[in-house]
Amino acid sequence: MTIILAAFAGVVSILFWRFQAMPAPDLVSFLQVGKEIWSGRIPSDFMRAPLFGLIVYPLGLAVGSAWTAALLVNAILYPLNVSLVYLVIRPYLPRAAFPLAILFAANVFVLEMLTRTLCETLLIFLCLLTLWLLARDSMWAYLAGALATITRYDAIGVLIAAILAGLLRRRYRRALLLGILSLMPLATWMLGTWLSLRKGEHVHYVKLLSLSGLFELKGWNNLFLATLWPIPCSIFTIIFGLLMIVYGMWAARAGWSLYLFGATYGGIHLMYQFQEPRMYVPITWLVPMLVVAACYRFLQAARVFATICLSLVLAITLLAQVPMNLGNGMRDVEFRKLIEWRKANLPADHKMLTSMADLLRIADPSGASCYVPLRQVQGEIHQYCKDQGITYFVWDSRLLHASDATVWYDRQTLAQWQALAAGQDLPGWKYVVTIRNPANINYYIHIYQVQ
Repeated sequence: MTIILAAFAGVVSILFWRFQAMPAPDLVSFLQVGKEIWSGRIPSDFMRAPLFGLIVYPLGLAVGSAWTAALLVNAILYPLNVSLVYLVIRPYLPRAAFPLAILFAANVFVLEMLTRTLCETLLIFLCLLTLWLLARDSMWAYLAGALATITRYDAIGVLIAAILAGLLRRRYRRALLLGILSLMPLATWMLGTWLSLRKGEHVHYVKLLSLSGLFELKGWNNLFLATLWPIPCSIFTIIFGLLMIVYGMWAARAGWSLYLFGATYGGIHLMYQFQEPRMYVPITWLVPMLVVAACYRFLQAARVFATICLSLVLAITLLAQVPMNLGNGMRDVEFRKLIEWRKANLPADHKMLTSMADLLRIADPSGASCYVPLRQVQGEIHQYCKDQGITYFVWDSRLLHASDATVWYDRQTLAQWQALAAGQDLPGWKYVVTIRNPANINYYIHIYQVQ
């Protein structure tokens, strides 16, 4: 079964190769961390854990493109993740393991992470690998758990599970020694995080956690949206879902390590201020497993029939989200069109000021020197462009909403370029063209020539 699942998922990886028009903007930050560490420097930003960048940066040098490298990591790990879901679930629900693995593979948010250059696919792999190794009583679980925590901090639950498993099996020396060693990478990184936060240098995820999130509808809605049903939740559906999960925990009689991982991971993200369904991707296999286990207990006389029915219901509800969430690969396509416009209209020595310069450099290596990051602007924008020999300014619609005092833009003086939202000639600026995203009218860019 594992070979069949891996082959199926491998075909999916090929079909979705370079599905999106542009890499995810966060790839820039991951690469920066990886580059700085490989260069022997202390990272300038501790916001994102380092492992994904440490893998993608040198691989990008080897294959010639960081974008290709990140997609390659996802394409390789996605089939392994589908197989690991089957292997982790099989001891507890043998008949349901295969359809649940297929449901995981078809989950729209799992597919979204496959197509985007983010660390979630790597995180899922390391968490599942840790749980599988724990079930086999392998000491390599400590290494996998340690790597998971420096992929993203919210995987701490899976490492704690590995340490507690050793203690409960009365292997105290191994559990304590390997536990301390496995915690050292995360502890070192968090020390750097604490020092940077003391200096007030960075925004960090830990500043965005609040216990009040556990009692807000939005987080629970995103949890169930990512794992069970594509409809907004009411308080009644949340209570029903939680009862099914709790009953499923008893019915499945699965290892407590699965529950510890799920509770810590889900709890951390429920407390997070910025909510998206994709944040719950690493537990998209666990919640359906518990719901199926609960229904098994209710329908003991018709378990095979129950498995088929539940699989069909979950498949329909998850696949119904594909058009809305995965889309048609047109995410950020306006910047892909910007690259094409630059190649067709500008000599190589012209410079463009843009908020997405780092991302454009990744997607357009041949023109990397043309793109100047907006964050480098000091003082008045027009004068800065004149002083630096910048001939074009790329205004994008994201800047229209950036003045909402979000933590991501709190260091930038946004009022200077809000007037450029008009898309017309202004003193010092000659309007050239507007490039729109055909899939979303709210996303577009205006190109201005500096006068």
